[in-house]
Amino acid sequence: MKPLTTMILAMTFLTHLTAQELDNYKWQNRLLLIFTPTEQSDQFEEQFSLFSEKQEGVVDRDLLIIHVSPEGGKVNNTEITSRKAEKLYDRFDLPKDSFNLLLIGKDGGVKLRKREITPTQPIFDLIDSMPMRQREMKWDGDL
Repeated sequence: MKPLTTMILAMTFLTHLTAQELDNYKWQNRLLLIFTPTEQSDQFEEQFSLFSEKQEGVVDRDLLIIHVSPEGGKVNNTEITSRKAEKLYDRFDLPKDSFNLLLIGKDGGVKLRKREITPTQPIFDLIDSMPMRQREMKWDGDL
């Protein structure tokens, strides 16, 4: 993975990655959880690189990107334990042997589930259509 200097990633988030603690990020961040069968995943690298090319859009939308695998995971050199990963698989009722992408809104609800690598624009468009994002853009003068 290439170092990303301007992309905001969830470094401290991963120390609070139990299923119940996801709720601590309500109203502050949208979460993009990328589940892969192994920690060393070409699928994660491909999905992540799509977002790394759109850093401004990620930051503007308060989006945190988290990688989860059965063995645990890693984001920007911060480790996820296998125990915490297990709780996330259980919470979202996901198989451990396939790629899954979940978008969690600031309200804590699952907004999107995909089983394939997904371009950034449809995800950004979905986020931008959400009422909370519409208010954010209005406050920022983007509308």
